[in-house]
Amino acid sequence: MGTSKRMLGLICATLALGLLATAGCHETEAQKAEKQQEKMEKDQAKLAKSEAKQQTLQQEAATAMSDFRQTDPTVDGLLQRGVGYAVFPSIAKGGFIVGGAHGKGILYEKGRPAGEAELSQASVGFLAGGQSFRELIVFETPEVLEKFRSQQYSMGADVSAVALKSGVANTAQFKNGIAVFVKPIGGAMFDASVAGQKFSVKPM
Repeated sequence: MGTSKRMLGLICATLALGLLATAGCHETEAQKAEKQQEKMEKDQAKLAKSEAKQQTLQQEAATAMSDFRQTDPTVDGLLQRGVGYAVFPSIAKGGFIVGGAHGKGILYEKGRPAGEAELSQASVGFLAGGQSFRELIVFETPEVLEKFRSQQYSMGADVSAVALKSGVANTAQFKNGIAVFVKPIGGAMFDASVAGQKFSVKPM
């Protein structure tokens, strides 16, 4: 009789432990599901934020192109001679003695957004105060455009930018496969040099 009671006790204890283990498994699975849901929501929020920033940048690039066209209506003729172009709505450049520049823009191919471009430039020279300007880069050949897109492109010392004004684009000539135009939008432009500019591009 005592043995039967002990066996029954062991069976009950075993069943109880099994039930506790099962409950623990269910809790763990629930926690995993909750974490996965939280991760998914965070990823979706990041994606939405990234898309919103990209849309804003595209709107700024469109505004910059309207400004370029208003300043010089012959810009469209030059764009038709090229295979693509990159628009940087606002490049900030400033410092004192030693300065640098940074800006984001949109790469267009066949008139459509093809990538998000980022510009950086380290410069040494006299930069009294800040400068802010738009920049337009027109690509003459598919090879140069592809080099720009593959993040292997940087402006050489022999590359110079042309300050955009009425009729300038109509007589512009490509050099090393590109033509570069700048237009100040804030502050005084003491230095319109583009030498040393480096670019990185990611697909839209």
